[in-house]
Amino acid sequence: MKRTVTLLLSIALWQVAAAQVNLTPYAGMNSTRIYDGISYQNGGAFAVTGFEIEVAKNTRNHRMIYLSLATGASYLSNGFYYSSNFAYAAVSLYTQRITDLRMQNVQIPVTLRLNWQPFPLVEDWKVFLGIGICNNMLIRATLKERYTEVYLNEDLLAPPTVTSYEDAADVTDYGKKNNLFTRIELGMKYKRLQLSYRLSKSLSDLYYTGLEADWHVPEDNSWYLEAHRDAGKIIEKYSELVVGFRIGRK
Repeated sequence: MKRTVTLLLSIALWQVAAAQVNLTPYAGMNSTRIYDGISYQNGGAFAVTGFEIEVAKNTRNHRMIYLSLATGASYLSNGFYYSSNFAYAAVSLYTQRITDLRMQNVQIPVTLRLNWQPFPLVEDWKVFLGIGICNNMLIRATLKERYTEVYLNEDLLAPPTVTSYEDAADVTDYGKKNNLFTRIELGMKYKRLQLSYRLSKSLSDLYYTGLEADWHVPEDNSWYLEAHRDAGKIIEKYSELVVGFRIGRK
């Protein structure tokens, strides 16, 4: 038994020693969208920073096409800001909805990459296509919403009728701590520079369960609660464009 364990450890250490390992710190921008039952609404652009560890089998004899495995961690402070205004002149009605969701997550992805060197004589330039999964660990989330309705009475001397609902709260405890996302990425490596474009979509329901019981904005007037009702769950997708500097073998 001891010999078997020793042999397996020796093989594992040999694989690590023979591998090509790169550490890549990176920074970029994230664009987040949420599905409202009809389409994905754009919620804003946010910064993302992190690092990546990529491991590949030593490819000295097979440089053109090879596989690699990438993981790491990144900090994403993203969210969703939505504002809509509606005016109905026939009955002198004006409404406004504002939803401001702020989230802080640590992303931990695992991605399998297919790397390709398009030109045999240009070893410093490679492109890659990756597919994998990412676990978003929720650190903190806050939600603010406001709904305002203004109705102008037929009597011009009478003041308008105003209806307003508003609430704001830390909703971290309503959410799941770990949420899975699919991830697809396309990128290029040139010497120490690495450029990646990523697309991610949630597999988990990101709804803050139980919020409706405490929320002071009614469901018919809350964009967030209405989106969950119409879509069946809160679905989030986002794109990221990041630039990194590779440390290790090129």
